[in-house]
Amino acid sequence: LAEPWNALLKASDNDVPFLTHEWLTAWKSVYAPQARLRVLVAEDAMGLAGALPLYAATRRLAGLAPLRELRLMADEGGGADFLGLALRPDRARNTALALARALAEDPSWDGLDLDQTPAASRSLALFQAAWRELGQPLEQTLRHLCPHMTLPADWPAFMDSPDRTFKAIVARSEARGGRKRDLGFSLSAPPETLETALDQLFALHAERWRLEGRPGTLGDHRRQAF
Repeated sequence: LAEPWNALLKASDNDVPFLTHEWLTAWKSVYAPQARLRVLVAEDAMGLAGALPLYAATRRLAGLAPLRELRLMADEGGGADFLGLALRPDRARNTALALARALAEDPSWDGLDLDQTPAASRSLALFQAAWRELGQPLEQTLRHLCPHMTLPADWPAFMDSPDRTFKAIVARSEARGGRKRDLGFSLSAPPETLETALDQLFALHAERWRLEGRPGTLGDHRRQAF
């Protein structure tokens, strides 16, 4: 599904890295190797029209029978935001209804948890409308806020932006690193050196936090593997 999946994502209003075939398969292999996937796809004569990447999980609540949940892939571990479903805009409404009906008619689950979804997603709104149309219960809760920063097209344009405080931090860090350890900053690296560069990044990060007596997020082996 890799090629049609990413093409669908590109055409949808949820074109984010966290829903790409590469991100989801890497997440599955590192964070959920034993998870049972429940990936819904909608196809018509023109190809892939919609996709909802889910996996099965069990939530245990005190005094109650285990709750069989369906959750969005990549919702835990890896640091993803803006998850959800992908719909082709020209037939999004019918596709959302088809996906919702397929879920509503499936008796193998008790709860559907769509966490980390963007509130402004048209695809999500259409799915919610279809869900209500089918008479299914729906509850919305604000769990997380995702701060974001809109970046210019290139580095010179960024350094010309009016955010003087952030630019001062970058300049100061660059100067301090150069003075103390003869370090410099570069924006990219050849693909063949990327794995070595990442290993060096992990080692430096772990050493920094070790000296401060605290764990660092990049010290986690699963995150490094991801």
